[in-house]
Order: sequence, then C-alpha cells, then structure tokens
Amino acid sequence: MPSVGSRLLPVPDFDPQHVRDLTKRILAESQFHQPPKPWLQRLNEWLSRELDRLFNAFVTGGSETAIAWLIAAAVVVLAAVLLRRFGRRLQRDPGVRVEATPRRRWTSSDWKKEAAQHRKAGEWREAIRCSYRALIASLAERGIVEEVPGRTTREYEELVRRHLPGGISDFGSATELFEAVWYGHYDGSGTDDDRMRELGDRVLAAASRS
Repeated sequence: MPSVGSRLLPVPDFDPQHVRDLTKRILAESQFHQPPKPWLQRLNEWLSRELDRLFNAFVTGGSETAIAWLIAAAVVVLAAVLLRRFGRRLQRDPGVRVEATPRRRWTSSDWKKEAAQHRKAGEWREAIRCSYRALIASLAERGIVEEVPGRTTREYEELVRRHLPGGISDFGSATELFEAVWYGHYDGSGTDDDRMRELGDRVLAAASRS
C-alpha cells in the first residue's frame, strides 16, 4: 500500500470489465478510426496472398499441387477469353472506311497573301521567301515543276532549265536573291522584295508564251 510520509493511502478498487468498456468507448471515437483501404489496394493484397499460396503449393507438392495446377490453368483460360473478346472490340470495323486527311498544299495565292502580310509589317526577309515560294507554286500549277517536300532550289532550277528554258535566266536570278536573303541571313529590303516580284512576273510571262 502506498504511503505519504508515515500515513498509508488506500488503493482504489478497479473493475476489469469497467476498464474494458471504457477502452472500447475511447477507441470507438472518430479520431481513432482508420480510413478504409482503396479497393485497388485491397485487390492487390488479395492477389499477392493468393499468388504466394499458389507458389507454395507448387513448391511443397502434395494434394494442393493438383489444385494449384487447376487454378493456374483456369487463370490462363480466363486471360485468353478476355484477350479474345476485347481484341475483337478493338479491331477496326471493315465496313467503316478510314480516310486520311492530307494536309492541304499551299497555292500560289496563299503564298502571295502571306508575302503581302510580311511586306505590310516590314518583314522583308519573310516577304521575299514567300514571294519565291509563290513563284514555285505558280510554276507547279502550270505543270512546269513538281513541288516535292525537301527539294532544293538547285533542283527546281534544273527543272525550269529543262521545261522552261526561256525563263531560266530570270528564275536563276530569283533563286540567287532568295538564297542570299534566306541562307545568307540577310534581312533584305523593300527594293529586294520588288526585285523578287519583278523576276517572278518575268518568269511567269515566259511560261505564258511557251
């Protein structure tokens, strides 16, 4: 019995059932509740347990080995059925025609409009490039050259020499001006832009005469 100085203190009586009831009431309060596990986590834990049990059955042998083989076979069959069913759903319907929409090629009018916008903004380098592209597009529309992505200016010049010999001189001058401005990182000027359009008009005039 505990004492204070020379005086003994009585020890209180504890009811075990009362203590258990009090503990249950305290632990039942909301702050002691753990949120339920997400279903995906529960499923993962269940699969882990079942796979461990299946592996142990394979290793230990005995009567459980046959059951393990049956379960494994059932899983394989189920997976095959699901893959076949979903594979059919993912296949393209042969009755539906799938058409790819090609990117529209710019016409000479498109390039001329783009050149006019750059010209208005004083962006001579871009304006000259678009005017040169408009010239090539115009020649393609007349069947003199064929626009091919990645084709070089020298290749276009060779096509003009072959199919439009009367315009090769002016087209060569236009090509040299374009290369000096675009590849030479020269900003160009309004005079250069006027020169490009003049050369383009002369090339197309030669095409009209041919």
